[in-house]
Amino acid sequence: MDLVERRETEFGVIRVERRRTDGSFIYMQGTGVQSWADATGESLLRYVLAACRIIEARQPANALVIGCAGGSLPTMLHRRGVAVTTVDVNPHAFDLATRFFHLPLEVECRVGDGHEFLVRDTRCWDVIMLDAYDGEAMPGHFMAGGFLADAARRLGPGGWIIVNVVIETPDDVLPDDIAALMRQCRLEARIYGDAEMFEGNCLVVAAAPGDCGLRRLDSALRAAGCPYRGRVPRPGD
Repeated sequence: MDLVERRETEFGVIRVERRRTDGSFIYMQGTGVQSWADATGESLLRYVLAACRIIEARQPANALVIGCAGGSLPTMLHRRGVAVTTVDVNPHAFDLATRFFHLPLEVECRVGDGHEFLVRDTRCWDVIMLDAYDGEAMPGHFMAGGFLADAARRLGPGGWIIVNVVIETPDDVLPDDIAALMRQCRLEARIYGDAEMFEGNCLVVAAAPGDCGLRRLDSALRAAGCPYRGRVPRPGD
């Protein structure tokens, strides 16, 4: 592994490393791996590949990705014809994503807090993807119902909210807690995890109740060869 860039930023130390074996690049903040992509910019993280498949199934015209890091997901969505806007509090992320991870110049990059951007910007989105982490933890204000309520108001017709949730164990209740907050916003949620291995990530996907695309998502993922499968959230206590 070769260290190709190290930056001390307001939000912590960022390291970009290159694997000698395959030429892939890894973006780390603190001890957390936030992006891992091959030499062309395609992600090698299973949850990012699954998120891309899920978003493809929605067939969106546009998408808002909150949390950029190496920008693998915005890069992949842009290549698939989606107009992507990505927001990150750390301006260094966009420079590093462009230099080492092939983030296209056509992707709209905004520096700032994702929730504040969502409230201030007046656009509606087909997909809002939340993948913002400060090292290994999601900032607390994204875990509150206020963010999800504002995100729901910014969805276009048939829009989806997707939240990447880092979990400690396969039976971690955090995804179910987030799904419960989504229900309070009058959204129907399903939780998607890797059926082949425990990677430490779940994707909580929410849409309007009865959304046909969400009901057919498992079939679409199976047809695409994606190992992620959905489940109904567990009821709260």
